[in-house]
Amino acid sequence: RADVARVRATAFDVVETDPALAMLLAAEADRLDPSMESKDVLHRLLTGTNGNERFLPATYTELWLTDGGLTAAALGADGIDLWDLENGTRTVLDIQRPPSTRPTERRVDVSDAGAVMAISDEHGTDVYELGNGELTWSSPLGGATTVIFSPDGTELAVASEDVTRIWDLAAPEAIEPAARLPAAQAVEWHPNGAGFVIITSDSSVEYWPSGSSEAAWSVTGRIGQDQRPMVLFTSDGHEVVATQSNESDPVRPSVRRFSVADGSLIGATRELTTPVDDWMWFDEEERHLGIIGASKNAVALDLVHGETTDPPFESLTAWTMDY
Repeated sequence: RADVARVRATAFDVVETDPALAMLLAAEADRLDPSMESKDVLHRLLTGTNGNERFLPATYTELWLTDGGLTAAALGADGIDLWDLENGTRTVLDIQRPPSTRPTERRVDVSDAGAVMAISDEHGTDVYELGNGELTWSSPLGGATTVIFSPDGTELAVASEDVTRIWDLAAPEAIEPAARLPAAQAVEWHPNGAGFVIITSDSSVEYWPSGSSEAAWSVTGRIGQDQRPMVLFTSDGHEVVATQSNESDPVRPSVRRFSVADGSLIGATRELTTPVDDWMWFDEEERHLGIIGASKNAVALDLVHGETTDPPFESLTAWTMDY
């Protein structure tokens, strides 16, 4: 861990003189130690939230490994930007897409394998091949609140204010979706693709098995003030964490942990010191939840005891958790 901490620290030392090297170091630290510290450093370098220039455009979407090399994808003003982080080169895929008049409402996702990107805005919802920018699937239905690929990349969930549609990408000519779910503020696929957890428009958390016409369970609640609706499965798919508060206290930002089997609440509702704004992830043992808050600071929540750690960013590279 000491070596990884030095790699993270070096990434910040060189970010102004060699941003490509800084990104490569941060990504390597995340590969060696996929902890909250590593992911927070990676996020700050990508988005420029430590006072440095952004390495990627403001519409940065996701980072993934392909063919043994490190590649980052972002939706830029002129198309899809692909960054080769090993040498710092940038390639722009011209996707012939009209610019969005409401870019903050545009939703983007990259498949887990890094092969395709989905974009939804007022022009519709489209899927592009990241190898050449080719349009592989398209729907005139846009304005999504969330777009997210299934774990194997063969299906796409597109949530809007009135309905959530599940599209089979292997049937590009299909007029109707493979399934319909209620309107959702957030959607997350089960790790093995067996179903979805959604946060509905009325802030209920629901689990929908694939192919089912009704939810297996639903838990009412509220989204805390300034809180971003988000859901996250544990790696085994047995539990899910959602940014939901008790109905009796909807103002305080909180997270709740549920059993996927029956929707029962695991432990108490955990209040946060900052609303979830940008990112949420588990540590390796899935005991702590890492959060990027509204002020772009890193927070670690102990899901077992409810304790929150809010380390100063200056000491983040030396911060270690007891897990």
